[in-house]
Amino acid sequence: MKNSGAAAMALVLACASASALAAERTPGKWYVGGSLGKGGYKTGYQRTADTIFSTGATSVTVVPDVTQTMWKLYAGYNLTPQFSIESGYWNFGRPSYTANISAPVVTSMRRTFTAQGFGTSLVYWLPVNENFSAFGKVGGMLTNATASSADPGAGLGTLPSETARRLNWSFGLGAQYDFSANMSGRMEYEAVRKIGDEGKFGTANVGMWSVGLNYRY
Repeated sequence: MKNSGAAAMALVLACASASALAAERTPGKWYVGGSLGKGGYKTGYQRTADTIFSTGATSVTVVPDVTQTMWKLYAGYNLTPQFSIESGYWNFGRPSYTANISAPVVTSMRRTFTAQGFGTSLVYWLPVNENFSAFGKVGGMLTNATASSADPGAGLGTLPSETARRLNWSFGLGAQYDFSANMSGRMEYEAVRKIGDEGKFGTANVGMWSVGLNYRY
């Protein structure tokens, strides 16, 4: 019974502490930040193979380069002690692939891509202790992806430059440490679903790990 009472008291104190900490995230306050990190693209490459075969190639090996340096800039607004809204710009790097064609001729070509987006997310904050908070978020992002033109030569066809714009779902998880009343450090993982266009050069899911700083006004 004593152990049960002690556990209950500890739970009450923890909840009270969390409520007090949450109250420090003052509604109506703004913050701005930036993050830098690494990420990758996940795709089945079937559409990639189809576009390469459209040049007249009949046998090809695709070598992808999908691990990229990525970054973002954002601004946030505290709606309540537990919720904020964030909007910003994301740059997802320049992934590429090299197509090594072995039939009907031996040649190769390289195609590069750019991807970026403007997004807005609703963020839920979970205080852990006086300086440390975890958070989760979900939102949408208007993405723009561009595929460069690519020419394998040797009498094969050329792939044109193409652009795809669409609204994508995004979500993220992370943690934030408050160095002071105004400055915080952040580490997070974010994912964006199906950037690109399946009818053109295909789609890919993007994952991004990043660290950064933000400043609260």
